[in-house]
Order: sequence, then C-alpha cells, then structure tokens
Amino acid sequence: MNETTIQDTDTDLQGESLMENRSGINLVRKMPKLSNEVFGFDRSQRFINRELSWLAFNLRVVEEAQNKNHPLLERLNFLSISAKNLDEFFMVRVAGLAGQKLAGVQSRSQEGATPEEQLSKILLTCRELVATQEKNWRQILEELHQQ
Repeated sequence: MNETTIQDTDTDLQGESLMENRSGINLVRKMPKLSNEVFGFDRSQRFINRELSWLAFNLRVVEEAQNKNHPLLERLNFLSISAKNLDEFFMVRVAGLAGQKLAGVQSRSQEGATPEEQLSKILLTCRELVATQEKNWRQILEELHQQ
C-alpha cells in the first residue's frame, strides 16, 4: 500500500493525532489547545474519581437490598454481593492506593487527587456504605425471623 502523509500546519493548534483513512493515507491532525475558558471549568472537574464511582455503583447494589419489591432472599443476595464487592475493592484498589501512599507518590489522578486524598474520600464513603449494609442486614434478619 502506498503510504502518504498529509500534515495540517495551523499554528494555533497544539498536539497531534495520526489517523489513517481507507486509502492508506495518514492524516496528521493538529489538536486544538483547549483552555479552561473554553469549557468554563478546569481539567479536574471534567473527571470523576474511579474509586468513588465504583463505590457509588456498589451503593446502588445495596439499595436493591432495600427494595421491598424483591423477594427477601433476593434482597439478601444483593446484600451479600455488595459485601463481596467491597472486600475485593479493598483487596485491590484500596491496597494499591495505600501502597502508593506508603511509597510517597504525590502524583494526582485525572480528577486531581493524590493517593492520600483519594484514600480519605474512600474511607468516608465506605463508612456510610458499611453502615447502610449493616442496617439492611438487621432489617433482613428481622424479616427472616418473622417468617
């Protein structure tokens, strides 16, 4: 295949992306330099922390355990899934962040938080999540005794 490159030389643009079209021609496109003024917020506000997002997902699983439209044992299953998920979350993601903290890593994630800041937010969120799990467990256990 004959390879040809066409380059855009706009001086107000920064960065490059290489794209190949169907005819095998590589197009080098300069990427625009985007400032905070373009969007009205900075880079850290464009991203959601992946760990906090995962915890929000797990909270939705716990909420299914609260849903009285589900059979009681199905609610118990949702609760056990959320507990298992949280165990795995601590073994993998929290352990990784704790290791970064111990190693003195100060680099920031996409949303702008250091490992230490992420751990603090995670622990606060987990306290609420575990309290909700315990409340649901007591409620389900009470309903099981009534049957």
